[in-house]
Amino acid sequence: MIKPLISVIIPTIKSRSHILKRVLDSLEHQSVSRDLYEIIVANDENMDGPATARNKGFTLSKAPLILFVGDDCIASPDLIFQTLYSHKRYENHSSRIIHGFVDWHRD
Repeated sequence: MIKPLISVIIPTIKSRSHILKRVLDSLEHQSVSRDLYEIIVANDENMDGPATARNKGFTLSKAPLILFVGDDCIASPDLIFQTLYSHKRYENHSSRIIHGFVDWHRD
């Protein structure tokens, strides 16, 4: 198996599984090859907050880049491509934080 270039981490809680499906569907239909990214759903069983789930997902990630996506977001088809492109474009900068628009689930 090829090591992914980016890990997409989605912090969530069990009661939000109906919302989670939409973000997962949007991430499965990206414009880049599926082997370039991994999706990690980090369940915050104790409801300590999304930071706990994010940290859990981070420790499980296999990629050098991390993309945190909320469980109520709907990713555009080129979200991962644009994120990878932006990191490549600015790879010589000492710090890189990419922030962009992601639609969210209104239910």
